[in-house]
Amino acid sequence: PDRNNNQATVPYAVDARVDITVEKVVSDTEAEAGQLLTYVIAGINKDDGLSTARNMVITDILPDDLTFLSATPSQGTCGTQPAANSVTSPSNNLISCSIGDVANGVQQTVTVAVRPNFELIGQTITNDAAVTTTTTQIGLGDEQADVDVLIADASLDLLIQKTDSIDPVAYDQETVYSVTVRNLGPSATQNIVVEDILPATNLTIMSVEDGDGNPSVDSCTPAIPSGGQIGGTLTCTYPY
Repeated sequence: PDRNNNQATVPYAVDARVDITVEKVVSDTEAEAGQLLTYVIAGINKDDGLSTARNMVITDILPDDLTFLSATPSQGTCGTQPAANSVTSPSNNLISCSIGDVANGVQQTVTVAVRPNFELIGQTITNDAAVTTTTTQIGLGDEQADVDVLIADASLDLLIQKTDSIDPVAYDQETVYSVTVRNLGPSATQNIVVEDILPATNLTIMSVEDGDGNPSVDSCTPAIPSGGQIGGTLTCTYPY
């Protein structure tokens, strides 16, 4: 007998396979404008005995007119996200988080904190999320999820206070009026307008200083010329 043909070898390749999905929940499906709204997005590698999901990426497309606060992954980094405290728009709405490898039966999350702006009052907003992996997938079709939120009216409690530095004040003596506006919440506010009606005669306005410290968006009119202006009404606006 020929004993040289008693063995045979067949090469084969073992390919990794995964079944991933994404789930999304929100802190409140009816949220007030100006208050914190939190989304939690979970990228899940289903517990089905398959492989590790390599290079998982979670993406989130935010609705317009939200003030973006933060995006925090449970592992990995969110390399693409709006700037903190910026307002979302079609060109400023993408969050992309590189989660890394996720073992079978494990999930990783991204927590997104935003604040709905007043432009959204009365509207239902939709937030879309998706998950991807470089590992070959089976059971395609559940890699995207969305959640709707109805935006209700804001709840505000505004307080204004005015003080002077000298009282009584003598003729030709300077005094400083300080006007303080506080929002006791619970919602953040927008488009605050403060009017200070000063005597039309016998008083010279020497200068106006915006104590909020954000001159790029805040403004007070009219501009006070060098040497001052006799009386009148000052109007200061604060968009956010």
